[in-house]
Amino acid sequence: VFIALSLAASYAIMFSALREAFIGILKHIFSTGAFDLVWRQDILSGCLVALVTICGVVAKDSGLVDGFVGAICGNAIIYIIPCLLYVATVKNFLDKRRNRSGLAFTSCLILLGVILAIAGCAVIVLFEVEAEKPRPVQHHWTHHVPLSNVTQKHKVKSLPGPRRHMFQNITDHTHPFGFRPRGRHIWAMR
Repeated sequence: VFIALSLAASYAIMFSALREAFIGILKHIFSTGAFDLVWRQDILSGCLVALVTICGVVAKDSGLVDGFVGAICGNAIIYIIPCLLYVATVKNFLDKRRNRSGLAFTSCLILLGVILAIAGCAVIVLFEVEAEKPRPVQHHWTHHVPLSNVTQKHKVKSLPGPRRHMFQNITDHTHPFGFRPRGRHIWAMR
């Protein structure tokens, strides 16, 4: 019950900020007053709500979204935004020549923040997104010996399939990679 109330209250607050930012971007891109009309903003709001709802229904794990938000916004809040504010302040109000070392260090912190954000997103993609299960490796390097050459001292494993009596895989000979297995190893190709 409390989770539903939390979602109902926070959805409107978060969506209002998303809508205003999206409308601001569209006004900046198109440089017209087309998005000042209320009915266009209402249609845009309906489309954005539908898009966010579809993404929420389709997403299997919201932790993945939280991970991306943390990787990008966390590094932006810690490293990038304060450094950008400092660089803008120094360039506008202070002498750039006297603050070169500070600007260089701040630029390195901005670069570090960008690298850490990219690394965080890469780690999320590598470890959180479900990978396809690996298929077993099939080794086709065993030595084929016709059954007529096999003596009684060899323990022969039968092969499945129509040609199982024609060949058996016996590796009591030298292995193709240069080592000789200990004892007698009899392998059936599977």
